[in-house]
Amino acid sequence: MTTVFLLTVMLGNTVVNRDLYFENINNCLYFAERINAQPNVPRRDGETDRITAYCLPKTVDTSKTKVHK
Repeated sequence: MTTVFLLTVMLGNTVVNRDLYFENINNCLYFAERINAQPNVPRRDGETDRITAYCLPKTVDTSKTKVHK
């Protein structure tokens, strides 16, 4: 088991992605910052949702989970 960093992406209050793992927090934060810099996402009802991302430490079995460098 290895500690890695999970990039979690949310659209409004809904988690839309939780399957990108990084071995280095700096790489995870790079993508989180890029995602957070995007403009709000329009909805069909005319409102918008904020897209947000953050990194969480997780322990995974790297033989079963793909971990990005």
